[in-house]
Amino acid sequence: MEALMIRLCKFGHAFVLTVIYRPGSCRPDEQFFAELENVVVSVLALNCRFVIMGNLNVHVDDSADRFTMWLNDIMSTYVLRQQVSGSTHRVGHTPDLVINAEDIAVQPVRLHDVGSLSDHKCLTFGLPSSDASVTKSGLLYTSRDWSTFDPVAFETELANSELVTTQTDDVDWLFTKYDNYLAQLLDQHAPKHYVRRKPRRLARWFDNECRQEKKKARHLEEVYRKTHLSLSRDNWQKALNSYRDLLRQKEEQYWNGRISHIRSYLWNSLNHPLHPGKVEPH
Repeated sequence: MEALMIRLCKFGHAFVLTVIYRPGSCRPDEQFFAELENVVVSVLALNCRFVIMGNLNVHVDDSADRFTMWLNDIMSTYVLRQQVSGSTHRVGHTPDLVINAEDIAVQPVRLHDVGSLSDHKCLTFGLPSSDASVTKSGLLYTSRDWSTFDPVAFETELANSELVTTQTDDVDWLFTKYDNYLAQLLDQHAPKHYVRRKPRRLARWFDNECRQEKKKARHLEEVYRKTHLSLSRDNWQKALNSYRDLLRQKEEQYWNGRISHIRSYLWNSLNHPLHPGKVEPH
C-alpha cells in the first residue's frame, strides 16, 4: 500500500488529506489492514481535521463481506465514518472510499462518470473551511459599548417617543417606526464599535457545557470589572476555577475514551498471532 499525506493550513487551521493507493486490483489482505491502521494512527497523532480517501478495493456496499466487517471494525475503533454511498465502479460495488472523523462535517460526496478515462467514477466533496471574511489578523465583529448604557435614560426617552405616544392602527407604520427608531436610540445610548477576534482551533472535547461555563465566568468577570467589589472577584475566581476543572475533566474523558477504543483493537491484533489456530479460513 502507498499513501500520500498533504497538510493544508489556512488562518491557523490545519487539514490533512491522505490518499491511499493499492497497486493491482486484488482484494485486501491482513497486511493491508495492518498498514491502514498505521496510517490512521499516524493521522490521528497530528491532532487536526483529516480525510482519508482512495481505492481500498473493499466492497462496503456488501455488509456481509468479511473485508467490509474488518474495515468497519477499524472505523468503529477510531470513531471514523465512511462518506461514499452508491457504486463507484463501472461493474458495481463501492471500492473508492472517503473516510473522516465523525465530528467533522464533510459536504456530501458526489459521483461523476468520466466515460472512457477510467472504469472508476470521479468523487468530489467539500471540506469545512474558515469563513471567507476571515483574515490573518482575525475576524471583524460588530458590537456595542454596553458599559455606558443607562437603562433608565433609554426607557425614559423611549416612553416619550412618537412610537409610544402616537395612536394609530397603521401596522406598517408601527413596524417601520419601531425598527428605525430603536436602531437610532441604541446607536445613541450604546454606540457601535468593531472588535477583531483571531480564529482559534476548538478542542474536540469543548462542548456546549464548556461553552456555558465559559460564558458564566466571562459574565462574572465583567461584573467585577465594573464594581471592583471583593465579593464579585471571589465569585469570578470560583467560576473561573470551575471552568478550568471542567475543561480538564472533559479532556480526560475524551482521551480515555479514545485510548480505550484503541486498546481493545490492539489487544485483538495481538490475540491473532498468539492464537494462529483460531484464524478464520479465507
